[in-house]
Amino acid sequence: MMEHDVRSMQPGPELDRQIDEVLFGRTFTEFPRGFCYHNGRGWREAAPYSTTWEGMGLVVEEMQRRGLDVHIDFVTFGRNKLVDCAIIRNGLEMAHLSMMPNAPHAVAMAALLALLALLALRGGEQG
Repeated sequence: MMEHDVRSMQPGPELDRQIDEVLFGRTFTEFPRGFCYHNGRGWREAAPYSTTWEGMGLVVEEMQRRGLDVHIDFVTFGRNKLVDCAIIRNGLEMAHLSMMPNAPHAVAMAALLALLALLALRGGEQG
């Protein structure tokens, strides 16, 4: 997956699945009703990381566990309320998204961009 692919992703199941695969290391299987992963007790769909504050919180917590800081700024321009999100590691900005319509979408996309950048730096290894 390339940066331009991530930047064009809308909030929803596809972005959520990418977060689950890259951030949490889950493997999905395609079923007639959609994609699911097995959690040891049963089949589950990806959590709504890019559409809910609860899902966003899971992403932020895992990023922090990995030593990455998540900076979220809320910006108001007249009637428009927009979100900027940056992912920082050791003082280095790994990803930055500006003027996003909502925080969960901004955080999910920035996290995915930062993780893909880290994977590229490490030569593709996950973790």
